[in-house]
Amino acid sequence: MDLKGVSGSAPRGAAGVGARPLARPVRVTLMGYLDRHLDLLGWLLVGPMFLLSVGFFVYPIVYGLLVSFFDVHLIRSGAPSLGAMVRGIFGAAAENAPKFLGLGNYLRVFQDTQLAKAIGASLILTGISVPLDITFATIVALVLNQHFPGRALLRGAVILSWATPGVINAILWKLMVRSDGIINAILMNLHVVKEPVMWLYSAPWAFFWAIIAGLWKGSPFSALILLAGMQAVPEEIYEAAQIDGAGPWSSFWNITLPHLRYPLALLIILGVIGGLSSFELLYILTGGGPANSTLVMAFYVFKHAILWDNLGYSASLSFWLAIVVTIFAVFYWGLASRGDVQ
Repeated sequence: MDLKGVSGSAPRGAAGVGARPLARPVRVTLMGYLDRHLDLLGWLLVGPMFLLSVGFFVYPIVYGLLVSFFDVHLIRSGAPSLGAMVRGIFGAAAENAPKFLGLGNYLRVFQDTQLAKAIGASLILTGISVPLDITFATIVALVLNQHFPGRALLRGAVILSWATPGVINAILWKLMVRSDGIINAILMNLHVVKEPVMWLYSAPWAFFWAIIAGLWKGSPFSALILLAGMQAVPEEIYEAAQIDGAGPWSSFWNITLPHLRYPLALLIILGVIGGLSSFELLYILTGGGPANSTLVMAFYVFKHAILWDNLGYSASLSFWLAIVVTIFAVFYWGLASRGDVQ
C-alpha cells in the first residue's frame, strides 16, 4: 500500500481546526454613525430648511429693517448693500451708502396726511369685511354641518372660489362690474336700473364691490375652519340639550358658539391681518380710486416703494403695520384665552 504523501495531506478544512479565525474588517456606515450622533443627525435634517428660512425670511426682514433707517431711492442710487448700511449706522464711510436718517422715516408717519386717509380706508374695509366674513362663514358652516344628500359634493364646491388665485378673482370681478358687465346686464333685464352704472367711479360702490369680492374669495376658508370646529363638538351634548328642551338657537348659543371660541379668534386675527395688508384685489379692481378713496395701507406702501421711489419710508410703513398687527393679535388672542382653566 502506497502511503506516500498521505501524512502530508489532510482533508480540506481540517488545517484550520483550532486556529484563530480571521477578524472581519469593521464597516462604518453613515446611518450607523448618525445613530450614535443624534445631535448631528438633527442638524442635518433641520439644516436645509433652516438655511432656506434664513435666505427667504430672516435676511429680507433684516435688510428691510436696515433700509427703514435710511433715505433709499432705488432709481436714483440703486439698492444699497447690507454691509454698507451696517457701516452707515455706526458712522463709518461706505461706498454708495445712502443717507442715514435714524428714526426719521418712523417719525414722518405722524406728519403724513395721506397716510391718515389710507389708514381710514383700511379700517373701513377691515371693519366691514371681517364681521360679514364671520357671519356668512358661520351660516355656511352650519348648513354644511347638517346631514342631507349631496353634502360631500356641496363641501367640495364651496372651496372652488377660495382655490381661485387672488389675481384671477380680482380680474373676474372687475369684468363683471364693468359698465358692459354681467352685473349691469342682470340689473337692466330685471328693470332695477335703466342704464349701466359705473360702479367703480363711486367711492361707496367701489368699497361695496371690493368687500363682496373679498367675501367671495375668503369666506369658504373661514367656513371650513368653523365647520371643523363644529364637527369636534360631541353629538351627545346636542342630544342631552334636546332632551332638556333646548331649541336650535339655544343649542347654537350655549353649545356650538362656546366651542368655536378659538376658531373665531383665529379667523378674526387672520381677517384683520388680511384686511390691513390687502393689496392685489384693490390694485386690480379699483386701482386705489376713485380719488384715492380705496387707497389702503398696503397699496400706499406699494406706491411709496415702486411708484414714488421712496423705499426707506415704505419700509418704515411696513414695520409700523407689522407692529400694529402683532400687538392686536397678541392682545386679542390673550383676550380669547382669558377664560381657560389653568
